Amino acid sequence: MLEDTGNAGSGLGSTLTSVGSQIPLNDNPVTSTVSLAVEGSGTAVTTVSNGITQGLGNADNENGLGTTLTGATNTVSGLGTTVSSIGTNLARTTATSPLSGVTGTAGGVVDATGKVVTSTGNALTSTVQSDGVTRLTTATTGVVNTALADTQKTTQAVGGATGLGTPVNNLLTTIGTGVSDAGTRVGSSTPALNGAGQLVNNVGQVVTDAGGLVKPAQSSGSSGLSADASGTVDVGAKGLAANVGATVNGVTTGLSAALTTNNTDTTANGNTSPVNGLTSSLGNLLTKKK
Repeated sequence: MLEDTGNAGSGLGSTLTSVGSQIPLNDNPVTSTVSLAVEGSGTAVTTVSNGITQGLGNADNENGLGTTLTGATNTVSGLGTTVSSIGTNLARTTATSPLSGVTGTAGGVVDATGKVVTSTGNALTSTVQSDGVTRLTTATTGVVNTALADTQKTTQAVGGATGLGTPVNNLLTTIGTGVSDAGTRVGSSTPALNGAGQLVNNVGQVVTDAGGLVKPAQSSGSSGLSADASGTVDVGAKGLAANVGATVNGVTTGLSAALTTNNTDTTANGNTSPVNGLTSSLGNLLTKKK
């Protein structure tokens, strides 16, 4: 889920960046400022989202928390650069106006503020990437994953005890698959809306993943989540973030295969729908407890 959440954020960032780049400039101080602001905001959203995807959403990243924090500090630096650009652009595009004295001074102040923000972000990044903090965030990554796993342990146990877990999971899977399908169609039919299509597609996958938070686990393994018939859930060593990241490729592969053939029989292993693609992927994570 964390990886898909990050991907959804990246889709939003790409969309904002695309919109900002298409706003006409023409040395107009208003439109050029809006363009820089929107484009810079899109880049910031993409940067922090990539930090989530490549950090806590990546099962193979032992320092997932550090990577996610680095994405956040790099976002601060990027926002500072955007602010500086807005300041210099304001001074440049109003240089010949009657108010150039005022706007030039204001632009200089904005530029200087942006540079302070950028410097702060760079300093934070250096701190996060230092040896001492890296050791700390690496150790904390395991704690965070375990905390997330404990949360899913509780929600899955509640889903099993109430009997609502499986129907809710099926409902969210159906809704998520439909949303993902809509996003895929938008992106493929209208190239200009590819970013928006990616965003919608990944939002759908997040909805689908959410179903797994309440679906009773039915099997066990040496790592990951497991449950016996009573609904008691065991948590393996890697935790929720690592396990979700490890299975997300299987999830998206199953969904993509089904979507490509308009939800008909398409896969060699017997998957006949996006739901089967999802449950097959989760099967690699959950094995029945002995």
